[in-house]
Amino acid sequence: MDNLISGNSATSTDIQRVCDLINPNTGSWDLEILQQNFSPDIVEHITSIFINLDEEDILTWSCTPSDREGINPQQQQWIPPDDNYVKINTDAALIRNKGTTGAVAQDHRGVFLGRETITFDATSSIMDEAIVCRLGITLAKILSVDNVIFEGDAKNVTTAILGDSRDIPWNICSVIPEIKHEASSFDDAKF
Repeated sequence: MDNLISGNSATSTDIQRVCDLINPNTGSWDLEILQQNFSPDIVEHITSIFINLDEEDILTWSCTPSDREGINPQQQQWIPPDDNYVKINTDAALIRNKGTTGAVAQDHRGVFLGRETITFDATSSIMDEAIVCRLGITLAKILSVDNVIFEGDAKNVTTAILGDSRDIPWNICSVIPEIKHEASSFDDAKF
């Protein structure tokens, strides 16, 4: 993909929480860690976020629709895959006709294995979610994964991937067959 904005997906930096990106001595963003793991454009976006050291670093919204329906997000937690699987979590956002997507890979112990991000011109949130699913597949291939679980919050995209090709929404019908084909190259791919 020529629109990847990340350099090297796999990284030795162990980033588990936002606080891992903050210099504990200064209380400001750790530019060295940010620059090792993100493109200059993403570093600029991250460093524009105000850091409030008076608040605990907690998950406030895990970007799933159920969070919006009154379920306490602190009760939800990441569920690790089986020992011989890697889980790739994906998410997308559409802001002012720009699609931004990201995929993060972790093993059964929750160890960070790598990430990919892309930005592109977009007008459809369902297309963003289909593209981030394809990005997750790209990340799995970069990491040479055999058994993988792809987890995202777009049920309509998952339904299209797992369902009959006649039932694919028209605005993602160009991406879903590609995802299905690429997913067939793994020993086991779950959505």
